[in-house]
Amino acid sequence: MKSTWTAVTLAGKQADVYDPPGPGQPRFGVLHLHGVGLGTLRDRPVFTRWLEELRLACVCPHGQRSWWGDRLCPEFDPQITPERYLLESVLPFFEERWGLKARSIGLQGISMGGQGALRLAFKHPNLFPVVAG
Repeated sequence: MKSTWTAVTLAGKQADVYDPPGPGQPRFGVLHLHGVGLGTLRDRPVFTRWLEELRLACVCPHGQRSWWGDRLCPEFDPQITPERYLLESVLPFFEERWGLKARSIGLQGISMGGQGALRLAFKHPNLFPVVAG
């Protein structure tokens, strides 16, 4: 079975979703926050290969140039902060799609997303067991 990336809409916002190949559901997932250049892991074959080898589910939400903060950013959304979106829409998607709870999801980011990942992990230490930025 070939690994696949698909574009989905979560609470009105686009995200790239990776479903690893193989039988059964993945045991772990990755929430990836993109940088200011707006590229996601879907654009990076080496990351896709690692996700496939490790059988990791992955969600790469498109957050515009929001810095993934807990402040309204008109470029992202005029009514919900990027942080609230991640906590209230993206994390629940992992459980709905793969049965993965927050403690089974690693958080990572590159550039702007790296600072967002680290800030979220420090602010919500009980949600993310692994973080890289």
